[in-house]
Amino acid sequence: IKLTEGTYYIKVVSSSRSFSQTDSYAISVKNGNDIIISMPFAKVDSGSIIEVPVMIENIPKEGITCFNFAISYDKNILSYVGNSQGSMEYIKSDDLVIQEAEDGIRILYLDNSLRNPIRSSGVLVNLKFEANNNVAEGTTTIGYNDNWAFASFADNKFGIHSQVKFKAGNLSFGEFMTYSAEYNNLIV
Repeated sequence: IKLTEGTYYIKVVSSSRSFSQTDSYAISVKNGNDIIISMPFAKVDSGSIIEVPVMIENIPKEGITCFNFAISYDKNILSYVGNSQGSMEYIKSDDLVIQEAEDGIRILYLDNSLRNPIRSSGVLVNLKFEANNNVAEGTTTIGYNDNWAFASFADNKFGIHSQVKFKAGNLSFGEFMTYSAEYNNLIV
């Protein structure tokens, strides 16, 4: 079987007379050299503060001069409490804005000088959430909405990047575990 690009969810149940276990897995299959914005899968305790890194990968050779996207999350499960700088220390604080909004957390980057685009992969920002105390077991997704834009400025021209992949993060609570794997051009 050749899997097409996308995310596949697999549930594995193993059991014997005295033991039974169910594990869930998400497998992402991707093709191409698209810009990738991603967040990890993590285990979380109710009432705890968690830092979720928002990562950027596969930067085009001309770099990224500006972008705008929103992160969505379930406000009944998580409360946004702030953010901290990621590993990309050359990004000026005036160029990156993170703001809680009605549709989630908006992240806007604009290289105001047009001479210092993002040219390498790394953690853009660490978002801080508090897991609400009433969550006992299960999972929640930290995803993205459909309103986004990425562009570069090179040779005195703006170029729009239409090939951007957003990979959602997943938080699991209690005994519930979720695993993730990613393969390029997977053939089974």
